[in-house]
Amino acid sequence: MTIEYDEIVASVFYGSGFILETRVPPFKQGKRFRSTVNATFSVADSFVDDRVASGINADRARGTVSFSVKVLARVQFRKGGWRLRRRLLRVLCRDVPVSISNNGSGKMSGGGRDCSVAV
Repeated sequence: MTIEYDEIVASVFYGSGFILETRVPPFKQGKRFRSTVNATFSVADSFVDDRVASGINADRARGTVSFSVKVLARVQFRKGGWRLRRRLLRVLCRDVPVSISNNGSGKMSGGGRDCSVAV
């Protein structure tokens, strides 16, 4: 079975505070393949609530900031000539640790995460 991912939107939250979202290019995943998807996020010129910014700065001073990442994507499953109708894939990864450097760029730390997935 192959999976086609389309209309992919990834959002980042700190606690219950929305930070930003970005779109990810569509891709296909072959059977028995594991795919890595890279997304770039930027909060330049975006509004972030003072409470959220204060929490992020306090966590940053301790070394890492934990964010939640939510991904929504339209997916279509295919097997041979069979094609199932499109479904909405929902993924939620909580407490994703990010190390933020002095210049403000961040990088996920701590390896892979367990996430909730619903179709």
